[in-house]
Amino acid sequence: MAFADYVFHDRDMLTALMERWDPNSNTFHVLTGEITVTLEDIYRITRLPIRGRLVNMVPVSSLE
Repeated sequence: MAFADYVFHDRDMLTALMERWDPNSNTFHVLTGEITVTLEDIYRITRLPIRGRLVNMVPVSSLE
C-alpha cells in the first residue's frame, strides 16, 4: 500500500462536499442531479499514480 502526503487546503469546499455526500448511493447530490466520483477523477485531482491489475466484474444477469 502506498502512502501519499496530500494536504487539502480549502476547508469550505471540503465541508460543502461532505454536506452533499450520500453514503447510500456513494454519490454527491447537487442541483443538477447526482455526481459519481471515478478513479480517473481521483487521479486527475491528486495526480497519484494508479497501479495494479484491472478488476472486471461479471454481470449478475450472465450468471443466471
